[in-house]
Amino acid sequence: MSDARILVVCTGNICRSPYIERVLATQLAGRGYTVESAGTRALVDYPMEPQAWPSWSGSASTTAASVHGS
Repeated sequence: MSDARILVVCTGNICRSPYIERVLATQLAGRGYTVESAGTRALVDYPMEPQAWPSWSGSASTTAASVHGS
């Protein structure tokens, strides 16, 4: 059986989708999922916005909960 794949999509792929991609990849590590992100109007070779990646020391589940609530 192949891995299940999850694609997280937003407009630019520099804030929301890469952030959620990292949170999901952390939460689903070792469970057979491949997580990727994309943007409907993404800019090639632009990195994730620094403000979109908080310096969190908590668990991915805590981070996911805070994203879900916002």
